[in-house]
Amino acid sequence: MTLPDSRINFIDGLRAIAVFSVVAYHVAIPGFSGGFIGVDIFFVISGYLIINRIVNDIQNNSFSISEFYAKRFLRIFPPFLAMVVVTIILAQSILVFPNQWMSFRSEIIASIGMWINLLFLDHQGYFDASADNKLLLHMWSLAVEEQFYFIAPIILLIFSAVYGRIRSRRLLEVLGALLFFGSLAGCIAFTAQDRNPAFFMMPLRAWEFIAGGAIPLFLEAIKRHRAGALLTWLGLLATLGGILGLATLGPYPSYLALLPVAGATFLIAGGLCNEHAVPVRLLATRPFRMIGLVSYSWYLWHWPVLTLERLRNFGNHTLLLDLRSAAISFGLAILTYLLLERPIRRHRAALLRSSPAIALTGSISLCALVAYLGARNASTNALAAPSTFAGTFETGEQSWALYEKEKCTAKTKTGLSQDCLSSIDDAYGFLIGDSHAENLYRPLLQKIGGTRLIGLAERTCPPIDDVEVFWFGRGALGDLCYRMRELSLNQLSHIRPKPSFAILFARWNIYVPNRHPIILDEFDAALSEAHDKVTPAKNQEHVFKTHFDAMLAKLENVGVRRILVLLPGPEFSVEIPICAAAAIQKDASPRICSEPRDAVEERRAVAVSWITAVTAQHPSVRVIDPLDAVCDAKLCNGIGSGGIWYIDPHHLSMTGANHVLDFFKQDIEWASQK
Repeated sequence: MTLPDSRINFIDGLRAIAVFSVVAYHVAIPGFSGGFIGVDIFFVISGYLIINRIVNDIQNNSFSISEFYAKRFLRIFPPFLAMVVVTIILAQSILVFPNQWMSFRSEIIASIGMWINLLFLDHQGYFDASADNKLLLHMWSLAVEEQFYFIAPIILLIFSAVYGRIRSRRLLEVLGALLFFGSLAGCIAFTAQDRNPAFFMMPLRAWEFIAGGAIPLFLEAIKRHRAGALLTWLGLLATLGGILGLATLGPYPSYLALLPVAGATFLIAGGLCNEHAVPVRLLATRPFRMIGLVSYSWYLWHWPVLTLERLRNFGNHTLLLDLRSAAISFGLAILTYLLLERPIRRHRAALLRSSPAIALTGSISLCALVAYLGARNASTNALAAPSTFAGTFETGEQSWALYEKEKCTAKTKTGLSQDCLSSIDDAYGFLIGDSHAENLYRPLLQKIGGTRLIGLAERTCPPIDDVEVFWFGRGALGDLCYRMRELSLNQLSHIRPKPSFAILFARWNIYVPNRHPIILDEFDAALSEAHDKVTPAKNQEHVFKTHFDAMLAKLENVGVRRILVLLPGPEFSVEIPICAAAAIQKDASPRICSEPRDAVEERRAVAVSWITAVTAQHPSVRVIDPLDAVCDAKLCNGIGSGGIWYIDPHHLSMTGANHVLDFFKQDIEWASQK
């Protein structure tokens, strides 16, 4: 198929749906829970346009790989570099802490180098930084596209060479199908919960581009069967279904990405065969086309405008504020289109005719200059960051790394090391729980002196015996929590010293139903019986109480005489470090980052009720409440004496942990006495 020289109007309309769904998702407009699939729609559109333009040029003996790369640079980088430069300028009055500036530095370099998707994959995980701290987070998808643009012409030239020798179109179709299904299979296989390669890696997203590129192969059959109109309706329904929430029914992308990819592919294929179909005529209307024309620039601007405004507003998310940010970014997109995109498009052909190599070299040089100046500015600001609160908090990943390095912390597959077991020559105790317990380990170890402390903590593992943690949309965690504790207890049963105490701490709120989730929370969990990895238990209260009671009984049976249980701590509606940075910039009171105690109590009411009901049956158990240490009668504080107490909305920092442990000094001494 020969692509028309002019823009295809309804495809611009499809771009409008894609960008609007992404913006609506990030703004959290109700009804757009699957709006992130707009990125998949963009991938299909790019695959259709780019693959078939390359194929046409190769067939016409007019393809130049240097000219192709130069065109991509001139299309992609001028608006992108403008956005990066403005974001750097605006960040001067908003970012505060050294770690914020150093993260931004990495993002500047990686985004301009177009490998920022790999940067975010490397940092992805349970303790990943808040999205609002990543000013260039949205650039991961552009990096995937640029990586595809780099490799696509090389592969198509190889295919052309193979065809020139063998003259077998069927062989080319088979090779293309192998690439498609291999990429799709990898996407499904490598979609994961904690670190998700399928989301960020171009080879595992390549099938989406290939789906778009393969559209012309089926157009004759679609016309012959007069199926164009039907396909456009099916495509529209699949696309809207994904946007409205069907794409959120499990880990993404996996097989769920088939929904938006099929939707976009059907819409394009059907529209090319029947331009009079109702969905096609709708997408070709002026409002859709106008949004589609500025879709690239709107995508570029919407995220940094959103995040910078949220950071300036103490980390608060409000629909009205975010809608205003979306409107501002749309205005910036229009200006970018009028002042950069359209003029460059008008003069691009003349520039490329004169010397594509010079255009390409100049574009790369400009990118390198912006990367250098931006990175240098970020490094300078990191060194000049104000000393207020500096060094008083760490990232979650740093806390987890510190816990993992400790000698006597159990690992999920191997339990306790022989080095740890051989060093135990006296009474010892346990710290059991999830990531909240991990953050408590090192400060607690320092407080209890010479008493040996065994860490039986793991992220998302509640101190409840023999249960599955069922994450909605992501399935059961597996029995790693139970196996890790059982393996460690079995190892310890073979040594002479016996345990004398245990301290239990967790983010209890996420393991009970009907809680009041905080806006920044991505987790929604329930408990299931250990044998059930498919559905949560119907009676959550019974499972929680029965298995928590079993946990306490097991500890008592192995010799533990004193058990200290910490009730749920506060969960804040803002990222405390982000809020602290805004407070510094605006010279505001740190109490602006506090949470009403009544709201905190309401969020944790169910968990507190169930915990106290069980612990009341065990004389060996003493219960303490972290709220007594960080809250007054009206407010719970995320910042206090010594600095920042929380590294996010609910994990204690080292400073916060020390403050809480000092407050409960007598209880810690009671538990850890020999």
